[in-house]
Amino acid sequence: ANVYDVCSQSEVDTYYVIINGADHLSFTDAPLLKRSCFMLGYLDFLTGTIEGLRMNKVVNDYLVNFFDHYLKQKPSELLEAKKSPHKGVSVKRFGIKY
Repeated sequence: ANVYDVCSQSEVDTYYVIINGADHLSFTDAPLLKRSCFMLGYLDFLTGTIEGLRMNKVVNDYLVNFFDHYLKQKPSELLEAKKSPHKGVSVKRFGIKY
């Protein structure tokens, strides 16, 4: 089974976030370093085509909203939005009953 299939069978709140241009290491600090890194080609392969500062902003926005919602019980317009305000980002929700 792939990640999407597992998420789709979830009975608890589950978010499947797709960020166009992101790759495995895009979720680390590597995209912020790739312009100054001597291993530019290596980091390009693993960090995708998304610009580092943009990726950092998208991930930060979603993580802060997620933790504020689930740890501080704050409403989250970002997590509940029908469409992401970030271009090239889509969120699929599973197991959530609003």
